[in-house]
Amino acid sequence: IDGKQVAGEEVLALGRRIRDVAQAPDGAVMALTDEPAGKILRLTPAASQ
Repeated sequence: IDGKQVAGEEVLALGRRIRDVAQAPDGAVMALTDEPAGKILRLTPAASQ
């Protein structure tokens, strides 16, 4: 996400249905799962090895 524009997309196998996505002030992507006890997931890039 670049401001309010989507800069790219990637399919992730999270095993959950995603209800909403937003970008945190630090650039991380936050996703809300769509389930009775929904969870907020913080998605960050994997560390380089």
